[in-house]
Amino acid sequence: MSRFLQQVKQFLHQYNIPIYTEHLSYSTDGFMGKPGYLYDLLPIPFTEEAVHHVAQRIRQTQDILGQRIGIENASFYVASPVSDMSESDFLNAVLIEATACCTLISIIFMSTASISALTRMNFYAAFPATALSMAIWQDIISKRRIC
Repeated sequence: MSRFLQQVKQFLHQYNIPIYTEHLSYSTDGFMGKPGYLYDLLPIPFTEEAVHHVAQRIRQTQDILGQRIGIENASFYVASPVSDMSESDFLNAVLIEATACCTLISIIFMSTASISALTRMNFYAAFPATALSMAIWQDIISKRRIC
């Protein structure tokens, strides 16, 4: 991981990019002791154990890059059966434990999951104002079809 992140760090510095974001998901798995790539962004189960794992990885990534990173919630169609907390509780717990991390709430995820406007507003209400402003910004951009 550190070789990849060193390349990302060089790229960010070379092009003066102020923020790096990444989906909060996984795309690798092991089979018979060998790493495999799943070629999809799969949602992390919303568990206390995953909170600690993700927060540690975020801190490690921020240390290597020498700057804050942003995490974005991933699209999913079916919630993980082993989750023991809501997505908003999970994301907030990760943000608290990872401290300097910021978040990007994906409006595209909300549309993909066919979540109603009322449910979407309740989801937003669970986050600090900075997360909400990022969500509104992304919603405006996606409606303008810029991204």
